[in-house]
Amino acid sequence: MIYARFLFSHLDNALTILKYAFAQLNNGGTILIEDTDFSGHFCQPPMRAFDIYIQWYTGLLARRGGDADIGKCLHSLLEQAGFSQIEMQISQPAYREGPGKLMAELTLDAISAALQKEQIASAEKILKIHAELSRYRADADTMMSLPRIFELRAVRV
Repeated sequence: MIYARFLFSHLDNALTILKYAFAQLNNGGTILIEDTDFSGHFCQPPMRAFDIYIQWYTGLLARRGGDADIGKCLHSLLEQAGFSQIEMQISQPAYREGPGKLMAELTLDAISAALQKEQIASAEKILKIHAELSRYRADADTMMSLPRIFELRAVRV
């Protein structure tokens, strides 16, 4: 069995890696993958700072050869790699309170140095967007989701 969680969105050669994974499995072997459709991340009511954060994240991964929205491509990539009996479901938690609403801020914190290094955003702009996300999170009348998470299971037959 092979398991990959939030890996393929960071790779520039997902199909090559899936073909390699297929070759490593015995007949009947299973691959389990969880990865994102980051653009499916949402908040309600809509908020411009949240949209900017999503653009920054997806742009950063694209600039580094990844695909933040690879989740919706994985079924096709698994087929191309030779897998069959592909099962798929989508999970997307959303929160009106609690630590789940922190995900955008935590993710922005984690990528802030890379955003600056890649000249996608300045430190000042990042701080401004972070503060807006924080204020939005604190508002009990708002909702934030996590990105859509594609969960796939496939078999080498």
